[in-house]
Amino acid sequence: MDRLQERLAALSPEQRALFEQQVMRKSLSARGERGKGSISRRGHQGPSRLSFDQERMWQLHQQAPELPTYNVYGSIRIRGLLKVDAMRRALHEIIRRHEAWRTVFRMIDGQVMQVVMPEILLPWVEVDLTDVALVDREQAMQKVIGEEVKRPFELEQGPMLRVKLVHAAQDEWCLVLTVHHLVTDRVSFSIVFEELSELYRALVQGARATLPEPEIQYSDYAEWQREYLTGDELQRLLAYWKGRLAGSDFLLQLPTDYPRPVVQSHRGVRVFFDLPQAGLQRLKALGQQEGATSFMVLLAAYQVLLHRLCGQEDIVVGTPFANRGRKEMARVLGYVLTSSVIRTEVSGELRFCDLLHRVREAAIGAFAHQELPFHLLKEALHLPVDSSRNPVFQAMFVYVEADDRPLQLPGLEIEYDLLDAGTAKYDLTLGLVEREWGLECFFEYSPDLHRAETVHHFAQTWLSLIEAIIENPSAKICTL
Repeated sequence: MDRLQERLAALSPEQRALFEQQVMRKSLSARGERGKGSISRRGHQGPSRLSFDQERMWQLHQQAPELPTYNVYGSIRIRGLLKVDAMRRALHEIIRRHEAWRTVFRMIDGQVMQVVMPEILLPWVEVDLTDVALVDREQAMQKVIGEEVKRPFELEQGPMLRVKLVHAAQDEWCLVLTVHHLVTDRVSFSIVFEELSELYRALVQGARATLPEPEIQYSDYAEWQREYLTGDELQRLLAYWKGRLAGSDFLLQLPTDYPRPVVQSHRGVRVFFDLPQAGLQRLKALGQQEGATSFMVLLAAYQVLLHRLCGQEDIVVGTPFANRGRKEMARVLGYVLTSSVIRTEVSGELRFCDLLHRVREAAIGAFAHQELPFHLLKEALHLPVDSSRNPVFQAMFVYVEADDRPLQLPGLEIEYDLLDAGTAKYDLTLGLVEREWGLECFFEYSPDLHRAETVHHFAQTWLSLIEAIIENPSAKICTL
């Protein structure tokens, strides 16, 4: 034991943080294997129960099914000689491989169930804008894209995804993929991009794709989760989260420009801004120095902003966790992620580096207990119903590191678009995506609560805080 302690003490802060994360992942996997064993095929092709977080999203969708609140979308600019038929066939093969994208949701004997269809016809629409005047073409494309991503889905009939291919010029295209969140998440999109790259390349080269068949499907996971999260395991997770969140009033009192509506409309707007690579690298260096990840540093800076805006010291922020610690889940398409909660006490007299240590501790604990679905946590907290705001937390933090499975199509240049579907699930969301040139950032907010200039001010304030933190991470928060 003494030798182990000596070896740990010799690690750099970055190495120690990495070691701790690896230990957490291994212990999480081992606990699952000791508990109810690995996730196996469900043994039938009939209707299945939804996963817990899927069920919560289905319930939320029913409140306003005409809105695109839970549409997940991506717009990809493509330059070069696109083989349209190969792209269509590659997407059809992905749908064949993954049951989640052939799933519809129906009421059976009073219970919502997911039903896997034997096959679906992919809604594929092509729009030709090559005849539109060059000066008007971009505006016309944005109109087509905006209309597409805002169209709602019919959950009972499906399908749960759509593709629109916009032809902008002889060698310029825009692929718009819209999927309902019930059957996808961010990791699922990464899997799709990896498989699409492989399948498209094989089709255009006349070769054979080498993708292995999925080990399990999403419905297998949903049925396993229903059995696993019972008894002692469920009580262990609930005990941790109840203890972690004890005493919070779960209300973030952000100042608003307008009175809060009695019922959330889920209308939303995004304000986009950037953090250059130089600033991002200095933040990463700060994290390494303090034994924290980039996620932790940026989240701590966001909590400082929220503290400064609302004056509260008990700051509760939601963040999505991939929830894929089990090896069987590595290549499963579907809604696997869950919303986790990072609660931190923020005081103006606290130094930023000390706050960062608190955020690090809270994040490590949340990571180790991420298998509790947010749906079950919300029910266990017994919060009063409030249709004017989200339960548990009203501020969300989303951080996407550089994608390790980017879309790569032979002979084509790929560029991702930033889109705004006009919806907002929370009072304020900070979204951050790592790019080669730095951080692509946005604040998503409700226009029922804030004016655009107010949120632009939030963005400038956050960037100013980042600059001050970089210059003096040991400064008290009140002086930043």
